[in-house]
Amino acid sequence: MKVSHIAFASLALVAVACAPSTSEDIDTGAGAASEEVVAAKSITVGGITLKTEHASAKVKAQNPPEEWNPEFDSCETNVDYFVISGTQHDAEINKALRGEWQLPTAASCEYAETYDAGVTLHILDPEQGILSLTEGESFYGGGAHPNHGMEFKVIDLESGKLLTLADYVKDDATPKLQDLVNKEIETSLTRVYFDSPRFDQSGRKRTYEVKPLDAEGQEMMKNFADYYFTTWEDDAKRPSKPSELRDFLVAGTGIRIDLSNQLPHAFGGMEASYKLTWGDLERAGALRTDTDLIARTKAARPRQPR
Repeated sequence: MKVSHIAFASLALVAVACAPSTSEDIDTGAGAASEEVVAAKSITVGGITLKTEHASAKVKAQNPPEEWNPEFDSCETNVDYFVISGTQHDAEINKALRGEWQLPTAASCEYAETYDAGVTLHILDPEQGILSLTEGESFYGGGAHPNHGMEFKVIDLESGKLLTLADYVKDDATPKLQDLVNKEIETSLTRVYFDSPRFDQSGRKRTYEVKPLDAEGQEMMKNFADYYFTTWEDDAKRPSKPSELRDFLVAGTGIRIDLSNQLPHAFGGMEASYKLTWGDLERAGALRTDTDLIARTKAARPRQPR
């Protein structure tokens, strides 16, 4: 049986170790902002360089903190992100890599909040023109717990394009993908976490066991899959277009569909992903046949920074 990934995701930077930082205090007038942007260790493969940069800022909020949490009085952002050089599409790719976040300023910080994000590299293969990575993020604006999220980015280095599932599968493939994921949910061995740690006979602490999901767990995960693969439009439910689906990663063995962002925020950053092999996708009639992207992805190899 296959083992699916259902685990608590770390939001720390795990791809590249940062170099010693330099910081600068910036006086913004209505409240001081402490800001730093740090260039980190890089990796160069086939003439293409990928490095991690760190950006952070902390600004006092315009409005006073809640009485129950008087120390939560600032907007603070800490972000690690990738920067690429050496391709013919550096500007376009770096725009996709950076995302939409902005460092807080005295003018923009109305209420206290925190935002943290980190990056993980999965594939950098200049020969095949494939870059694959994930970004984990956590946002807290008060309340019982932060909100967690993941971004999945697969980029074609030859075109500079941020890819969707539509670049790999046919326009009508979404129901087929959902069927394949549901089969994985039914058959995969899964990490099932205990409510509290347990100890085995040798005294080792265990936080989870690996076993098939029970019927209730399968139904729950299938519901999350349904949230991902379907869309409501004009009060009617329809299959999502492959071009609308970006929560996936690719590898030489297939496509991994990730349902993390469909799970309730109270699950605390839980991760749930299911691998669909190229063979499974081909037998289901889901794969496109009019692109060399699939062949290049099959040949791509992981490249981790040292």
